[in-house]
Amino acid sequence: MSPNGIALRLYLLGLYELQPSLAATKYEGFQFLDEGSTRAHADPSPYVVPQRSDPGVFSLPAALFTRGWIHVLEDSELTFLMMLADWTQNVQARTDRTWCCTSSAW
Repeated sequence: MSPNGIALRLYLLGLYELQPSLAATKYEGFQFLDEGSTRAHADPSPYVVPQRSDPGVFSLPAALFTRGWIHVLEDSELTFLMMLADWTQNVQARTDRTWCCTSSAW
């Protein structure tokens, strides 16, 4: 698919908008939109890059992409890796911070 075809498809899916005054320029003046907010009767929300401190955000090792593992692993294996990353970075971290060792806990 050509770059113009991809841009048209994203536009038709409501995943970005182009300001009319800048429509003549090729790659300026567009705003990616949040894919979760594409509703027929609502204004689109701009996409915001998540911050590391946001709840539910986890990181994946760059080698997953740079060494091609993303293309080799099955969907179920990638899902497991993402669940493990979320657990080690978010769930376990919350548990470690709130754990208290009292006699009533036993």
